[in-house]
Amino acid sequence: MNEIKLIEGNLDDLRLIYGLFQRDFAPEELKDFGQLERLVAMGKYKLLLAYHKHFEELIGYSCIYEIEEINALWLDYIAVDIKFRNSGYGSALFNSIASYKQEDDFLGVFLEVEIPGEEDEAEQEIQKRRIRFYEKNGAARVGIDYELPTKDGSLPMYLYFRAVGNQSMLTEAKIRQAITSAMAYIHTDIPHTNDIIRKVVKTIKQG
Repeated sequence: MNEIKLIEGNLDDLRLIYGLFQRDFAPEELKDFGQLERLVAMGKYKLLLAYHKHFEELIGYSCIYEIEEINALWLDYIAVDIKFRNSGYGSALFNSIASYKQEDDFLGVFLEVEIPGEEDEAEQEIQKRRIRFYEKNGAARVGIDYELPTKDGSLPMYLYFRAVGNQSMLTEAKIRQAITSAMAYIHTDIPHTNDIIRKVVKTIKQG
């Protein structure tokens, strides 16, 4: 019922659906259109559109970065359209992304997840539900102090990893490579990204 197919989107597709990004993501987490446009144009950062296999309607979308150094993916954005939520499409989309690359030595998918706050109970429950969703679908938290670069500084987040190949292959060196490669490529619009990278990678051995 909730089978989907992934299609790589182009810049025209990005222009058409950027309004969905603005609806689905908080301002501090959302890149401006110009930055997303530059990333997609460069090729290693891809917009994936999810359509139902049996009817041509957009179910959801995601943005991924290909970490060529270790043959893994970095999931930057993922969202299911409002009318398709709570129907299994989120799991279908996430699992489709995990199987997007078919190589035998494909390592898996890194993703950032919000840390539940303490002030807003309703928002906290949404954040906890999101964590349960990823863990139910095979992702596990990477034991480091991770931060998302933002224009105003950084936002503490959890870093998760969904293994596809042999999970023992996720060494400290590969975690370091993944973070350095993805953050430096994705966050070129943030002047202090390199400072955040250095701060984060120092915590890897402590994890």
